[in-house]
Amino acid sequence: MAAPGVRLITGLLVLLLASAALTACRSTTFIHPPTPQQQLGLERLAQRFEKIAFFSEFSEGEHRLRKRMGPVTWHLTVTASGDAERALVRVLHRLSKLTGLSFTKAKMPERAVLDILIKPRPELIDHLLADGNTNQRFIYKTLCWGRMRGQVSGRIEHILVAIPNHLNAAEVETCLWIEITQGLGLPNDLEDLKPSIYSDAPYLTVGSLPWYDAILVQTLYDPRLQPGMSRSQAMPLARVILKELMAKRRNTAMAS
Repeated sequence: MAAPGVRLITGLLVLLLASAALTACRSTTFIHPPTPQQQLGLERLAQRFEKIAFFSEFSEGEHRLRKRMGPVTWHLTVTASGDAERALVRVLHRLSKLTGLSFTKAKMPERAVLDILIKPRPELIDHLLADGNTNQRFIYKTLCWGRMRGQVSGRIEHILVAIPNHLNAAEVETCLWIEITQGLGLPNDLEDLKPSIYSDAPYLTVGSLPWYDAILVQTLYDPRLQPGMSRSQAMPLARVILKELMAKRRNTAMAS
């Protein structure tokens, strides 16, 4: 049973000091993505941003905007073979480009803003259950988990990502994309586009995000949007930002 203030959202556990949310892929296998849908207009993207940033499929009502406002130090704990750190660095490099945040390896692991655990699945489940903020209805049927802590002001202070170590390299990278990106402030799921990291279905995501997911991250991390903004305050600005980003994308495509 989730603690008061806990909201389950597919893909990641998000905990603000006054509230919390779990996201978890409710499937047992990853899916190779279909051909991406490319024809998306401003209003469709604005609706996606609104539903993903301000709502949860597991709680009523809306919450205020959440985002990280400072540098992100990270620490990786791995009980597995393979080069998970290299995949992590690739993901963080791309997210740095989208958000403007700096991601650096923590000199003091206990003070890391982003903690990534890649361990045997039973150990991760025990870790999440011991924390007391996990919806047990879904924890045994999920592929990977995450948890975000922050202030009631909406400023994100800590992100935890938990990935089972039996997954292959592509699956680990997919979990990194899903959990870190959602942990940066876009935690809700939405079944309107596939492939997408915001879909319940865990589509393999390697190399980069689909453009229609990446543009939402860019929108959230535009400095005009501030943590703690209400939906009514933020959405007019979000539409302006999305319009600018779409125009830039079209101009880049025309020039290439």
